[in-house]
Amino acid sequence: MHSAPPRPSAASLLAAYGKWLAHSAARLPGGTALRITVQEVLRAPERRSRQSALADAVEQLDVVQGEQGLSTLSPATEPFFDRPHIGLREMTELVTAQIRDPAVWVLPVGADTAEQISDNVSVLVDADARRRLVGG
Repeated sequence: MHSAPPRPSAASLLAAYGKWLAHSAARLPGGTALRITVQEVLRAPERRSRQSALADAVEQLDVVQGEQGLSTLSPATEPFFDRPHIGLREMTELVTAQIRDPAVWVLPVGADTAEQISDNVSVLVDADARRRLVGG
């Protein structure tokens, strides 16, 4: 009988996103603080501290969103029913209500880019595969 391979750590799973953490996040207002918080998520020794650090990152992004003139919910996180988890508050309707461009309103709900659906490089660099992935 074969045992399952060990699960990779959060840090090793996100190692490929170092470029995002180092460059894109740094360009955000408050990006340095966000990077520090995300590093706390990756270093957290157990679920509760990881979840708490992740909630802190969400709250930081909520502040940035408000500073850009978009709707926010404060706090942006809340208890997840009666379970020992933190959930995100529903913000979709708030942000959607601010859309003023009629061309955006006619876009189908849930239309995503390939990058939001997959991180498979073979798919992302193949135009035909990208179109199939997003239903286009």
